[in-house]
Parts: sequence; structure tokens; C-alpha cells
Amino acid sequence: MDFGLNSDGVLCFHGWICVLNDENLRQSILREAHGSPYAMHPGGNKIYRDLRELYWWPGLKREVTDFVTRCLTCQQTDGQSKMVIQLLEDMLRSCVIDFRCSWKDYLPLA
Repeated sequence: MDFGLNSDGVLCFHGWICVLNDENLRQSILREAHGSPYAMHPGGNKIYRDLRELYWWPGLKREVTDFVTRCLTCQQTDGQSKMVIQLLEDMLRSCVIDFRCSWKDYLPLA
């Protein structure tokens, strides 16, 4: 049986709380998972994993992705992360050049 009531009388799907097809309720859940002071704009994958532990509704993954895509803070942070990564790579390359070797010898994961 896929659907059932838990001990509190809440409708669940495979143990996850079923969220009604209510835009305001779903947006409230997404805002809380995404924008609370402790969450710090974690990104779509993290939000989805966190919400998936408790909730279920059709299209949850898509709604999380759409929500994060509309967040300006997340978009700016993503660009900043790319710049920091590029800066660190450039610094590592310049350090390895001093050793007269390939920087890939020092960074096998790169």
C-alpha cells in the first residue's frame, strides 16, 4: 500500500507526509527550507534531499529547481564560487610552475 495514515492521522506516501496541492503551502515549505537563517541558501540538490526526508508531492524536484532558479542570492553565490575556484586554480598553477613540474602531478583529481 503506497498511501496511508500515520499515527497522527496524516496522509503519507511511503512514509512521507503528503503535501496538498496548495501553492501557498508548498511555497511556504520551500521558503522555510531555503531561506531560514540556518539553511543559508543551500542549493537545489540539498533542499530536495532535505525535503524528501519528510514531504512528498508530485513534481517536488521540479518545484525545488524552479524555486532555486528564481533566487538571486543563489545565482550570485554560484558565480562567486566559480570565480573563487578559478582564482585558486590559477594560484596553484603558479606555485607548481615554481617547482618546474606539471600542476596535475600535485592535483590528481583535477
